[in-house]
Amino acid sequence: MVQRVRHGSRVARGRDWKVVKHGNQDGTPPGPGTVTAVAHGDPIGKGVQVTWDRTGKVHWYSMGCRTRKCELRLLPPELKPHIGADQKLIDVSSMSFQTEMKSIWEFSVRSNLKPCVRTLLGLHCDVDPAWSLTVLQQAAPRLKALQLVSPQQQHLDAALAMPLLEGLCVCNVTGPQLQQVVRMASLRRLELHCPPDAALSDIFTFPGTAAGLRWLRSGLYPLVTALALVRAHADTLEELQLVAASTEPYGCPDLARELQRCGLKKLKKMVILRRDAHDAFCRHDQNTCREQLSQILHIFSERGLSVAVLCSECNLNSEII
Repeated sequence: MVQRVRHGSRVARGRDWKVVKHGNQDGTPPGPGTVTAVAHGDPIGKGVQVTWDRTGKVHWYSMGCRTRKCELRLLPPELKPHIGADQKLIDVSSMSFQTEMKSIWEFSVRSNLKPCVRTLLGLHCDVDPAWSLTVLQQAAPRLKALQLVSPQQQHLDAALAMPLLEGLCVCNVTGPQLQQVVRMASLRRLELHCPPDAALSDIFTFPGTAAGLRWLRSGLYPLVTALALVRAHADTLEELQLVAASTEPYGCPDLARELQRCGLKKLKKMVILRRDAHDAFCRHDQNTCREQLSQILHIFSERGLSVAVLCSECNLNSEII
C-alpha cells in the first residue's frame, strides 16, 4: 500500500492501529490526517509521516511496508470545492480542530490581513460554533465563496447575509437549510452534500432564482431531490456534477431519462461522481458506467446539446474534480 501513498495523501487509523501504542494521536473522536513525508524502503517499517488534523501532532507509522502492518488506511481523494478562485483563499480546516491554530486567524484579523480573503474553505462549524460564527462575521463583507461543514442556523444566517457571495458549499446540509440556500439569488456556483443516513426524502421541488446557477455539484440523497434542484436551474446550468452510482443496489438505471426530463438548455459539461463527500453508496464498474454515459450522451444529442459527459473514476486523470 505504501507505494500508493504520496505527500499530501489523506489517511486515517487503519486495522493495525494500537491504542496502547499510539493512543489518540489522531484526536477524539479519531479524525483524518495528511501525509507529510514518505520513507520508501525504510527497514524498520516506519514508512509514513502524518500530521493529524484535529491535534496537529506529527508521527511516523507503518503502512504495509516490510512489517506488513497497516497502522493507517488511505482515504479516497477528497472532493475539492470549486466554488471560488484559488487567489485570496484561506483554508481553515486545521484551525477548526486546533485551539492553538485559531490564534493564527485572530492574528490575521489584528494584522489587517482579513480584507484579502475572498474564498474561505473548510469551516467545521460543529467543532467550535462560537469561533466559527466569529470567523464568518469577520470575513463577511468581502467574501465571494464559502465552504461550511455541519453549520448551525446561526452560521447559515451569516452566509445568507453576505453581500458578495457567489459560491457556496454546504456539507451535511439539512432539509430546512437546503430550502434557504436554494433561494439565494446571488449564487452562481453551489455544492451540496447530505449524509446517506440523513436523506432529504421529503423535498421534491425548488424555486428557481432570477439569475440562476451556472455550476452545480450535488451529493444529495435521494437522487430525486438532486434532480429537482437541477430542474430548477435548467435554463442556466453550464456544468453539472452529480453523485450517482452505475450499479445496483444504489444505481439509477434510468438516470438518462430523468436528466432528459430536467430540460437542460445550456449544459456544456457533466461529471458523474462515483463517490460523495462521505465516500458512500457509489458503486461502479466499467461496463455499467460505459452504458450509463452512452445513454446520457444520447439524450443530450437528441436535444441538440454538445455536452462532455465524464465519470470521476474512469476519467480520473482528466482533473475533472
